[in-house]
Amino acid sequence: MDTEDGNASFVEDAPPERLPSDTVQLVFLLIVLIVGLPSNCLVFSRIMTLYKASHKDSVKAGFLLLKLNLAITDLMLLFFYALPKLLWNITYEWKGTDSMCKTHNYLSMASYYLSSNIIVCIALDRLRTVLGASKIRRGKSTRSIRLLIFFAWFFAFAWSLPQFVVFQTVDVLPNSNATWIQCSDVWTINTIRKEGAPPSVPEWILQPPMQAVYELTHLLLVFWGPLVALSISYVIIAIRLARFSMSGPQSAAPPHLASCGGEASEARYMVDSDEVSCELVIKRDHTSGPFNAISSLFKARKESMMPRNRATVQPMWRRRLRGKLFRSTLLIVAAHFMFWFPYNFASLVAYLSIDYKEIIAIHAYFLNDLQILITLVNPMLYAIVQ
Repeated sequence: MDTEDGNASFVEDAPPERLPSDTVQLVFLLIVLIVGLPSNCLVFSRIMTLYKASHKDSVKAGFLLLKLNLAITDLMLLFFYALPKLLWNITYEWKGTDSMCKTHNYLSMASYYLSSNIIVCIALDRLRTVLGASKIRRGKSTRSIRLLIFFAWFFAFAWSLPQFVVFQTVDVLPNSNATWIQCSDVWTINTIRKEGAPPSVPEWILQPPMQAVYELTHLLLVFWGPLVALSISYVIIAIRLARFSMSGPQSAAPPHLASCGGEASEARYMVDSDEVSCELVIKRDHTSGPFNAISSLFKARKESMMPRNRATVQPMWRRRLRGKLFRSTLLIVAAHFMFWFPYNFASLVAYLSIDYKEIIAIHAYFLNDLQILITLVNPMLYAIVQ
């Protein structure tokens, strides 16, 4: 500030000083990267090892493939969003080219879209497992999951293409001999560009309705649309599991396990996270011979594995459906919602209330950075479930 001749006037030809909030953000991003990069690399390595050791057409392999892609999206958020933003915060100016500005925003936005898409894929896979519990077949599980993953990646990068048009570099000090280059969207640039300078994009893109369409579409695709899909999927899952619980322990085996029995009069069956299998307890009237010895061995093994109160025991495939098979999924989805909801809710409220729009805009950076905490939480959830 210039105070010459007793008259105070603000100097507008120099970059602003660093704010305390900028320092807080710098420390936050540094901690996220220091903790997030090694933990996610470790999780990625562990899941990859398990995936290579599993049967490639099993249910377990399909779920590991989804978790592997989720680990990849966490690493993408760290490399394409957190790391560039940390460097940007340190220099306090965009040091890259205009193309690098566009590419940074494209890859970071694609990482966010991909993270949401993979979460939806996990929910759809769990829904398919519940709805098709009696029709699980080897060889079909991973094919459908690979198709889901393909579309998740395709749409994530397709939906991010507008970033190449929307983001550009701009000199924030247009009326000064000094320069302070930043990477920003065209609507913000339009408000600070030099008077009389031609617009960098067609005029129709700069209109407020187009900005509203762009921002609302982003919110719909990155959070609210996936949230609706997750809600519907888990409501159906909860209803089906409730029916499984209420139908009692003496219900019939799934149709595809009926062929396991042959002449057996009793079968115990399960849907495991790795494969579908059945164990038969043969009951015959033979009193001697090798057949009776095998029958006794099978029966003894069964009785040793089952609780004493057999009247209250449900088939193992039902217990597994309500057990570990879904715990990790529910934790992942709940964490995703917990850390992504504040920013997306605040952004939506900004359109519904003009009074809160400026307040939300001031604090939006904090809520936006809160989303990348999911890259620290997911490895912890993986360790807890394991």
